[in-house]
Amino acid sequence: VLLAAAILLKMKSNKLVGEELSELDRLLIGVEEEMEELGFEETGDVDFAYEIPGLARYRANFFQQKLGVAAVFREIPSKILTCQDLGLPAVLAKLASLPRGLVLVTGPTGSGKTTTLYSALNVLNTIEVKILTAEDPVEYNFKGINQVLVRDDVGLSFAAALKAFLRQDPDIIMVGEIRDAETSEIAIKAAMTGHMVFSTLHTNDCPSTIGRLIDIGVPSYLVASAVSMVISQRLLRRICNDCKMPVTKINASVLTDAGFLPHEFSKLRLFCGKGGPTCGGTGYKWRGALYEIMEVNDIVRDAITAKVPEAQLRKIAMKEGMRTLRQEGLQKVQEGMTTLEEVLKKTIKEKEMLPAYLLNPDEKIYEDGDLIIKEGNSDNSFY
Repeated sequence: VLLAAAILLKMKSNKLVGEELSELDRLLIGVEEEMEELGFEETGDVDFAYEIPGLARYRANFFQQKLGVAAVFREIPSKILTCQDLGLPAVLAKLASLPRGLVLVTGPTGSGKTTTLYSALNVLNTIEVKILTAEDPVEYNFKGINQVLVRDDVGLSFAAALKAFLRQDPDIIMVGEIRDAETSEIAIKAAMTGHMVFSTLHTNDCPSTIGRLIDIGVPSYLVASAVSMVISQRLLRRICNDCKMPVTKINASVLTDAGFLPHEFSKLRLFCGKGGPTCGGTGYKWRGALYEIMEVNDIVRDAITAKVPEAQLRKIAMKEGMRTLRQEGLQKVQEGMTTLEEVLKKTIKEKEMLPAYLLNPDEKIYEDGDLIIKEGNSDNSFY
C-alpha cells in the first residue's frame, strides 16, 4: 500500500536527478518508464511485473479511473514455494510419473494459480527436462526454464507462442492462460502428442472446467483424451495465532447448512480471531489455500466422453475420490486454520443431484432366478 501510494505521488511530482535519487526514487521512475512503454496514457490500463533488488518482486496493475489512478500490487516471493509449503495434497506427486497430458489449475483472479503452477513445475524441473513457458507477465524468474513474455500488440499471443514451442522439442509446456479456441486446441493436441502441458482457466470448480473447454469449442472426446488432472483452488484468510480463541456458541442449524453431519457436532472445536495489534484488529493474519483435485481416470473419462451434465460429473468425480472445495474448507475449519464464516464466504455447498443408489451403490452378485426387486423396495436398497 505504501509503495503504491508513493508511486502515485511520484507520478504527480517532478523527477529528481543525479545523486539525489534514492533507491525508491529509482524504483518509481523505473515503474513510470515501464508504464509509459506499455502505453498507459493511451489505454488507461497496464499490468506488469517489477523487481526491487534485494527486497521482492511485485505484480503491478494500474487502472485509470474518473478521479485518479488505481494501483494494486501483489508481492511475489523471491523463493518458489514447495508443494509442501502450499499444502498441496500428495496426489500431485503423480504428476512426475505422467508421460503426457493437460493439467489445468482453475480459480478466480488472485487465487494463487501461478504460484501453484510454478510449485508443480519446480518438482519437474531437472537438467534432463526441457520446460518452456508463455506468460503475461513473467512473474517469477525461474532458473532452468525458458520463459517467454506474451505480447499481443506485436502478434506474440499465447497461441502463437504455443505453436513455436512445439518446434523446440519441449518435454513440458506451460501456457499462462487458455483464453480462446485456438489456444485450447493447440494445448489439447500438444497434450495428446507426448507433451505435458500446464495451464490455467477461470472457472468455479473442477467439473465446470470440463464444460468450459467444451463451450470454447473442444470436442468432448478430445477433452477426455487430453486432460489428466484439474485443480481448483481458493485462498482463505488464516486465523491470527496471537489472538486465536475457541468459539463457545455454535448454532446447530448453521453447522448443518455448512455441511457438517449431526454426529460430528460433539467433536467439533471451532476457532476465531479476537482481533489485536498483530492482525490490525481483523482476527486474521496471512492466507492459506483450499484445493479441489479431480483426477481424470477411466470412469471420469467415460463420463466426459458421454457429455454427462456438470452435476452428474461432479458426483462421479466425488465417488472416484475428489473432495470439493467446501469439504476441504470444513476440514480446515476443524484443523483450526480458518473460521467457518470464511469458508462459507468462499465456497458453495453442492446439492445432492443423484439418488442415493447411484451415489453409493452396493454391489451384489445374483444367480439366475434370484429375487432382485420386491414390493416395498426403498431408494437406498434398490439394486
